[in-house]
Amino acid sequence: MSFQKVGPYRLTRADLVAASLVISFIIGGKRTRVWSALYLLLGVILVAGGLVAEESTTSALGVFFVIFIFIVRPALRYNKNSRDIYLTHSAQGLVADTGDMATTYRWMTIGIFKRIGSRLFIMINDGCALVISARSTSSENLENIISTIAHESSASIVK
Repeated sequence: MSFQKVGPYRLTRADLVAASLVISFIIGGKRTRVWSALYLLLGVILVAGGLVAEESTTSALGVFFVIFIFIVRPALRYNKNSRDIYLTHSAQGLVADTGDMATTYRWMTIGIFKRIGSRLFIMINDGCALVISARSTSSENLENIISTIAHESSASIVK
């Protein structure tokens, strides 16, 4: 099993927001999903409390809180090192190379992975994922990446 070298590609702000939502609610570690649910619950409580008390400011604060945590903050994340990324594989694992540095994610450290929409998310640890957009490679190569990960690692695909 193998795939063709992917890249160079750049993570966009939309990729960062999508990663935030997917990690927070779908494929992140248990602790990450619990904290995300608590943040969302706090926002919902603020919105509901503001509606019940007829305080539009409190409701607006709840909406702003949720949008800030899950959309604005990830979109404003510093992403200088998220460009000109090349993704390959070796016997040890997946290799992400930015020209300045190469990081090998060993096969045994790869958690679950899932293709959602036009992106493939590969969990490395509870709060960190590799994001590969379909715009950076062919659909066939993206399927080869999934097959390679499933064959080489003990990761499981999330349906």
